[in-house]
Amino acid sequence: MKPDEIRKLDAYFKRVFQNPKLQVKARPRKEDSAEVYVGDEFLGIV
Repeated sequence: MKPDEIRKLDAYFKRVFQNPKLQVKARPRKEDSAEVYVGDEFLGIV
């Protein structure tokens, strides 16, 4: 995913789930998806 897409998803998830600890991070060797975390805990891939 592109950096601007990741920023948009991050803001969207924080707003919808009302949880500022949610984070969307780029995957190390993949460009087609991103990882979702709450704090340090991995939730899934989008």
